Amino acid sequence: MFRFLIVDDDRAGSYLLAQLMKNLPCQPELHFVWDGVEALDFLHRSGDFADAPRPDLIVLPAGDHELCPNGQSNESKKITSPFDATRRRIKSVTPVTAA
Repeated sequence: MFRFLIVDDDRAGSYLLAQLMKNLPCQPELHFVWDGVEALDFLHRSGDFADAPRPDLIVLPAGDHELCPNGQSNESKKITSPFDATRRRIKSVTPVTAA
């Protein structure tokens, strides 16, 4: 099964994405976190995410978005590099945007 980690503070948009994914013939396993801090916890399997699976794809919001509360956006930038927080090499990084 293909696993997505969706990182976005827009819960309505995340709900819409989940509903759209239900129509796919092969439904991916979706995991949602609401900011960069939770995303890093998920990837490091710490805190509430100790049993989190490794995602195959990390979906981040496009554009000039703050992923961390209190303006700590430098922490969220760690997960946008070609190497994710799990220390596994990502084969490619492809920006995906939606209109």
